[in-house]
Amino acid sequence: MAHGRALEVWYDGQCPVCRASRDWCATRDPEGRLEFRDVRAVAEAELPVSRADAEASMWVRDADGAL
Repeated sequence: MAHGRALEVWYDGQCPVCRASRDWCATRDPEGRLEFRDVRAVAEAELPVSRADAEASMWVRDADGAL
């Protein structure tokens, strides 16, 4: 997990609902434990799920790799 964050949050940066959800979560994370990753800004090999699944829903991965 990059930067020692507790959770990676994978979202579609082109989706208005995903961006709004990311912003809502970020304002409630004063410790900075969330790392937001735009699924459209990374290679498919970096994604925790298939690109189609990643674009269809937000995903959260913990430090142990569990989704």
